[in-house]
Amino acid sequence: MSDTNNISSVFDFEEMGICISTPHKKILFQNDACKDICGDQLSKTCHLCADVSLKETKHHLVPITSKATALVGEKQYIAKQLCDIYIYKEENKKDLTILYPVDKLISTNYHYLKEQKFTPREIEIGLLILEKKTNLNIQEKLFITKATLKTHLNHMYQKCPSLKSVRLNKKTP
Repeated sequence: MSDTNNISSVFDFEEMGICISTPHKKILFQNDACKDICGDQLSKTCHLCADVSLKETKHHLVPITSKATALVGEKQYIAKQLCDIYIYKEENKKDLTILYPVDKLISTNYHYLKEQKFTPREIEIGLLILEKKTNLNIQEKLFITKATLKTHLNHMYQKCPSLKSVRLNKKTP
């Protein structure tokens, strides 16, 4: 198995919960993964996503000419499942909610980095890189200096060159 295929996989569509609702949160469609996360909410009013904190963002999946708004909520609990949350709202029409359980992704990446002989600290840094954290975010979160981080990164890139490409391809908002 190539490390590029394993480390750069972002979404597992079978694990991704998808639902379509009215603006008043009446569920019109739910896939099986969404039912696993939220329970069967079809034709009911779902309030599980009501308390998540979301921020509006410009997103390439939302056409510029539409009146759609993209909202993103990072790593929040929905019905006791840690998920990345994406909601696409079209004014006075349907909402598309995507719930991506991150536990499996974190676990997969953790085991992969461990197989690459990363140290515990390098695994911690690697997981933060895969979360698209900046060097400054990583330094602040782990209470390490810029020089210490660069040393870890150099060792990590030697062990897993594809990790560097993940960093180079990251898009900052």
